Amino acid sequence: METFDIIKWVAEILLPVLTGLAGFFAGKRKRDNDFLSDLQRSINALSEDNAKLIRKTIDLNQEVIALRKENAELKEEVGALRKENAALRDEIGELKSQLDGVKTITRIRKDA
Repeated sequence: METFDIIKWVAEILLPVLTGLAGFFAGKRKRDNDFLSDLQRSINALSEDNAKLIRKTIDLNQEVIALRKENAELKEEVGALRKENAALRDEIGELKSQLDGVKTITRIRKDA
C-alpha cells in the first residue's frame, strides 16, 4: 500500500508542480519572444517615421534654398528698379528746371 501512496502523492502533488514549472519556463520563452517582436515592431515603426521626417526635412530645406535664391533675385531687381526710378526723378527734375521759364498758354475754345 505504501507504493500506492507514493504514486498517489506523485500524481496529486508532484506532477502538477512539475507541469506548472515546465509550463512556466516554456511560457517565459514565448513571452520573451513576444516582447522582442513587439520591440522590433516599435523600432521598425519609429525607423519608418524617422525616414519620413528626414525626407520631409530635406524637401523643406530645398524649398528654403529655392526661396532664398528667389528672394536674392528679387532684391537685385528691386535695387535696379530703385536706381532706374532715381534716374527718372533726376530727369524729371531737369525737365522741370528747363520748363521753369516757359509760360503755359491755355486756350479755351468756345463753341458757338
